[in-house]
Amino acid sequence: MPDSFISAFFLLLLVLDPMGNLVPFVSLTKHLSPQRRWRVVLRECLAGTGVLVAFAFFGRNFLHYTGVTTGTLGVTGGVLLFLIGLKMVFKGSEAYAEEAPTAATEPFLVPLAMPLFAGPSSIALTVLNGSAGAQGRWSWIAGMLLACFVSTALLLAADPLVRRFGDKGVGALERLMGLVLTTVSVQMILDGFRTYWVTVVH
Repeated sequence: MPDSFISAFFLLLLVLDPMGNLVPFVSLTKHLSPQRRWRVVLRECLAGTGVLVAFAFFGRNFLHYTGVTTGTLGVTGGVLLFLIGLKMVFKGSEAYAEEAPTAATEPFLVPLAMPLFAGPSSIALTVLNGSAGAQGRWSWIAGMLLACFVSTALLLAADPLVRRFGDKGVGALERLMGLVLTTVSVQMILDGFRTYWVTVVH
């Protein structure tokens, strides 16, 4: 099994943060019937996956036409990951709950598909690793799709999982994943600076 596939799966699974999104997904769909909630969550996750796939194929074109370098994107993605990781470590499952809208309308694309499922960090990672020219492109995309599938399955089972683990259990898992994410983000920032320095020198 290629390393890029394993790397994509575990890294994207951390960034997509399905355990951390359990509470806001339940909160934003609690007024819906169980059948309708299942359909809405599936629709939003599929839309978020579609966004990531689009950036995997066309992300490099986006960088080219906007003049953004991969080094800059790497540093930006690393900073965003670091901030998200810190929030996960210090606030656990409350990180998004206090920001969740309370409108009685059915959520559509925002905020479930974007940015809760496909956020800036996952998009940055996908552009850097899954676009044309990146090593192991197809392995990365396959790992990304598997991570999206696992995240979707967990979010579809949000109600029983929240009841099973409780808010404290979800918060503990959130903090653990946040700790790993901050470590990964620092490495991304260092790699971004290294890439930018090589570009400047040459």
